[in-house]
Amino acid sequence: MFARLFRQGTALKAPARRAVSTGGDGGKTIGGARIFGRVASLLAVSSLGAYTYQNEHIQRTSYLATKLAPVVLSYYYIKLKTSAFGLSREEEREMMKDFHNDWYALPLEIILHLRGFYVKAGQVVSSNPNILPEQYIKSLRVLQKDVPPLPSSEIRKIIEKEMGIDDVDEVFESFSEKPIGAASIGQVHTGTLKDTGKEVVVKVQYPEVERFFSVDFRTTLFILGFINENMVEIVKGIQDNFMKEFDYNREADNLKLMEDHIEAKAGMFDNVVFPKVKRELCTRKVLVMEKIEGETITEMGERLLEDVVRVGGFKNKTEFRDRVRKSLRNPDKQQEFIESYGKLSGALEKAVGFSRVLLSLRNSIYGLCGGAYNSTRILPYFFGKAEPKMFFVPPNGPSLMRLLWDVHGYQIFNIGAFNSDPHSGNILIDSSNGAVGLIDYGQVAFLEEEWRANFARYIIAIDDENKAEVHRLWGALGNKFLWKVTGEINPVDETFACALCHFGGPPGIMKGIKMLKFNSIKDIGSSLNDKIKIIDCRPEYGMLQRCCFCLLGVAQQVGVFGQGTVPCKMLRPAAERYLTSIGEMVKG
Repeated sequence: MFARLFRQGTALKAPARRAVSTGGDGGKTIGGARIFGRVASLLAVSSLGAYTYQNEHIQRTSYLATKLAPVVLSYYYIKLKTSAFGLSREEEREMMKDFHNDWYALPLEIILHLRGFYVKAGQVVSSNPNILPEQYIKSLRVLQKDVPPLPSSEIRKIIEKEMGIDDVDEVFESFSEKPIGAASIGQVHTGTLKDTGKEVVVKVQYPEVERFFSVDFRTTLFILGFINENMVEIVKGIQDNFMKEFDYNREADNLKLMEDHIEAKAGMFDNVVFPKVKRELCTRKVLVMEKIEGETITEMGERLLEDVVRVGGFKNKTEFRDRVRKSLRNPDKQQEFIESYGKLSGALEKAVGFSRVLLSLRNSIYGLCGGAYNSTRILPYFFGKAEPKMFFVPPNGPSLMRLLWDVHGYQIFNIGAFNSDPHSGNILIDSSNGAVGLIDYGQVAFLEEEWRANFARYIIAIDDENKAEVHRLWGALGNKFLWKVTGEINPVDETFACALCHFGGPPGIMKGIKMLKFNSIKDIGSSLNDKIKIIDCRPEYGMLQRCCFCLLGVAQQVGVFGQGTVPCKMLRPAAERYLTSIGEMVKG
């Protein structure tokens, strides 16, 4: 009877499908379905009883329960039917494909309704093709660049309350109605200051996001406890750093700290710029800073990808993305694709370098001709002013990545404070002068001097493949795990394998998972708890991993696929410079 009602119950169907391509690969969906089904059921059950001490929290978790209950029923109906009727794996796969096609749009709907921490979680999930089936990844990818903003009228009220003014126009000569960006905890508008005429960007925090963070975070930890217990302590450890992001005064201080240190390195980071903060206008929920010119790596990514597709011999961008995704899921394809990085990178660097010369020359000629034409004054009078079209000049990927690794290495080792979230949307390139702008410094982690000295030695030891030294420094950095296979604490080979996975880039990951006896990257997610129990892990260590993985993503977007994606190699020069500066002899 339940099955008949379920089949007829259109009320249990997912919201109308959005214009997102679902693909047809049902073969890889069962693993993702189990994760999604387990998450859905845990959320549904936990949300009914958890965090009932405040009415708003009850409403928030009740919304989750209401939305996810039909998903749970649908998922367990498939599992029950498969078990009761002894269905084959292929038949189960087909049902799971229908399940995904019915429900893939629901997570995005929930995230956009609850916003806040769930947006951040959705951004992380959508950037990793291994966590959920492709339908969900494509649906959630909108969170990377296009989070629906709050109306300008609400943003104005927040600014007026924070600054203690009656009207935004008292401070700003102009203020954009439409934001230039919206993210997990706030959105950004442009404006012009009334007293100086300076163009600024204004970052405004959403009103309820901090208040709901704790309950959302605890819900996430509860879910992680069932999916991957090792992740609980790691994520719990970075909670304090997430909380700091809610105080824009801290971000203002972080930007000033970086600006002072980087500007002092004359000749080394001359092309690196940070937004200058208007400190007198900043509050806990409003950050005002001078605008940096340029285009984010995210915005120029599609054009850069065209070079990768052309030089790499792919039919189109879809084929390239599919090959990357399949290489991550198929152990037989992973090494083949990683090895092809080097060949593709070399050809791409030459092609992009050549096109940079041609396009820069073309822009110069067009600019000179247009200038000469306009200088006659007579021709523009009769035929109109010339406005030469300037062509997009791709950045020099290898040079850009060398600079980004160096500046973040300097932050880590010399300043002892680094941005743990340098993703492609937080890096701007000004094609007119080559300046690299670094923004969004709310997620800054701080390191003690002794700890970062050990981390510098650790990076060098990984690159040298010095297992004994990596093992010694692993413990000195505060890391400790139980290798369940033998019952040992921090065994040498397995410790080295973990270090390779963390800071060895794609080649190190492949070598590390082989040493740990995993079949593939995806196998780690389902089998890690069976082999490893994390006992201690410094939050800073996890933040450094996050920083490096963000830079790996940037490298791939600017066409760098070889050594530029190996953190231990790219951070080594900065590590050696730092150790030398504190009087330590470093072997070359």
